[in-house]
Amino acid sequence: MTEKRSQVQASRPIRIIAITRKPESPSFEHRITRYRKGLTEYGIELTFQTLPRSVRGQWQVLKDMRRYDGVWWHRHLLSPWVSTRLHKETPPIVFDFDDPLVYSARGGGQHSWSRQILFSRMLRRSSVALAASKSLADLALPFCPSVVEIPMAVDIPTRVESPVRATNKRLELLWLGTEKTQPYLDLIRRPLMDLGYRKDVKLRLVAHKPMTFGDLEVDFRPWSANEQTMALQACDIGLCPMPDTVWTRGKCPYKVLQYMAHAMPWIGSAVGENRIMAGSNLKEQRGLCASSNDQWMQMLVQLTQDANLRRTLGNQSYKYVAGNHCRSILINRLAKTWRNVLGQEK
Repeated sequence: MTEKRSQVQASRPIRIIAITRKPESPSFEHRITRYRKGLTEYGIELTFQTLPRSVRGQWQVLKDMRRYDGVWWHRHLLSPWVSTRLHKETPPIVFDFDDPLVYSARGGGQHSWSRQILFSRMLRRSSVALAASKSLADLALPFCPSVVEIPMAVDIPTRVESPVRATNKRLELLWLGTEKTQPYLDLIRRPLMDLGYRKDVKLRLVAHKPMTFGDLEVDFRPWSANEQTMALQACDIGLCPMPDTVWTRGKCPYKVLQYMAHAMPWIGSAVGENRIMAGSNLKEQRGLCASSNDQWMQMLVQLTQDANLRRTLGNQSYKYVAGNHCRSILINRLAKTWRNVLGQEK
């Protein structure tokens, strides 16, 4: 990298091109799009570019990106004959990923040597890797000289303490999510069915299709942004079951962050980032993690019966995300990373 390329003039905005294969994906929205406005206040301007599927189109994008100061590359692994164009004249690349890309998502994550090779090649051509979790950062460390952990950001409502939502109404469990993750609820089908004897408890399901769990009342609401917001404001206990696979261990379920941002106590499977978010090994826990159906049932009963515990976990959750997943904090970290990459950090 030349001296001229490595140091951008501070008298003008830093121009970054953000490249993605899927501009409408939730991943691109949460990892890059929602930072666009905030980064302008740090003198960083983002231009979005969709990566074409054709080799010729990709070569053209690689050629065009030389007009920018830096490249924010979102997830996609280039084929070998295209990645050879990422030579020394290319602006510094920051590679952003929120999934364990060395594995295939199929079947819970199968190691793929071809993906491993593409992943390592992309990282070796990158100045910095932005990883969404510590376990993902560990995947990148052998191949990239600099790895920065930028966790998922969540919009945090203004709230001082967890409300006591259940003083004069039925307790509402909450699950919200995508069609892809909705089958995870089958992992806790037995505990939810066993909870059906509790007529003071129901499940609000903000999802893409109805489900039943024996005698447990289910309030199904087709997913929408409005239904999601209302549920997060009204419900009492969040649920996050997930299988234990190499794919899920590296993910930080966004729904957990949403529960915590709304000071909602939650129970999740004892998998990967769930344990970290819950503070499982800490004195002051932020959530509960279960490893079996018996533990799920025990924790469901415990939380539904103990309003003080719900309040304590909710408050700890809110404090944690406000200090670690607030967008303004992460914008500052991103801006510092980019100025470091481009030789402007003092």
